[in-house]
Amino acid sequence: MKTTILGEYPHSPAPEDKTQLNPALADFNSGKISGEELIQIQRKATEDIIKEMQSAGLDLISDGMARWQDPISHFTLSLSGVEHNGTAPYFDSGIDYNQPLITGELKWTNGITVDDYKFASNLSDKPLAAYLPGPFTLAMLSKDEHYGDKAKLVKAYCEALNFEIKALSEAGCKRVAVKEPGVVNFHDEAHIFFDSVEVLLDGVNVETAIYTYYGVIGRIRDMLFNSPFDIIGLDFVINERNWDFVPVFPDDKKLSFGIIDARSSEVEDREDVSDAISDILEFIPSERLIINPNCELKALTRDVAYRKLKNMVDIVGSFEQ
Repeated sequence: MKTTILGEYPHSPAPEDKTQLNPALADFNSGKISGEELIQIQRKATEDIIKEMQSAGLDLISDGMARWQDPISHFTLSLSGVEHNGTAPYFDSGIDYNQPLITGELKWTNGITVDDYKFASNLSDKPLAAYLPGPFTLAMLSKDEHYGDKAKLVKAYCEALNFEIKALSEAGCKRVAVKEPGVVNFHDEAHIFFDSVEVLLDGVNVETAIYTYYGVIGRIRDMLFNSPFDIIGLDFVINERNWDFVPVFPDDKKLSFGIIDARSSEVEDREDVSDAISDILEFIPSERLIINPNCELKALTRDVAYRKLKNMVDIVGSFEQ
C-alpha cells in the first residue's frame, strides 16, 4: 500500500510559517507586489509544504499547488481564447473559482505547470505527481461564447491538456492525475468526457489517474471502469454507496481509496480507518491500493492537514508491521 495526497495542500500557513501565502495573493491582486515577488513567496511555500509532506511520511507527493489561486484558473488563464467571468462556487466545496469565459478557440502554447513541477521535483526524492483539472469539469464550469457545443468544448480542453501532460512527461514527470468531480456531479452528460478521453490520453506515456469526488459513481461506473486510466480515485467519505462498486472494481487498475475526510478538521479514529482498509483489502490487493484523503485538503489549516496525513500514514504503516 502507498499513501498520497490529492493535489492541493492548504494555503493557510502553519503556525511557524512566515511566508503568508494568502496575504501575498491578496497583495498581488491589489498591485502591492509584483508577479516575480509572488512567485518567490509561492516557491518558499512550496518548499515548506513539501517538507511537511515528507515529514508526514507520504509515499507519493504533489507540489501542494501553492501557485493555484483556485482549482482551475492557473491552467485556464494560460490558454488563449479564455477570459474570466467573475467568481462562482466550486461545487459545494466552500471554495470559489474564477469562471472561464470562452471567447475564442482554445489553444495551448507552452507548458503551464512544467516549471512548477521541475522546481518541486528538485526538493524531494519522493515520487511527485502532477495534478491538473479535468477537461469535463473545466467545460461544465466554463461559460461558453464560442463553441456552442459541450462536446466540442470538452474535446478542445482535452487537446490542451494532452499537450500539457506530454510537456510534463518530457520534464520527467511519471504520474499525472486529472481531477474530475464533474463526472459524478453532472453524470447525465459525463458520456461526453468518456467519448473524448482518447484525445486526452493520445500518445501519453506516463501513469495516469482520474479522481472523482463529491459524489457516487453509480451512473458512470461502467464508463469509468472501462476508461484507459491506470488509477481510479473514488470518494468513500461523501457517499458510502461507492462501497457497492468495490467488488467489481477492474483488476487491471489501481484504486486510490479516499477514506480520509478532507473537509473535517477532526483527525480520524485509527480503528475506523483500519477497519475500512481491512475491508477494502478483501477486494483490492495491497499492491493495487493507494490510501489518501477523499478530496483536496485546501479547506483545512496546514496544522490540521498535517496531523490528518500523519495519522493516515501511521495507520497504513501498522499493516506492514
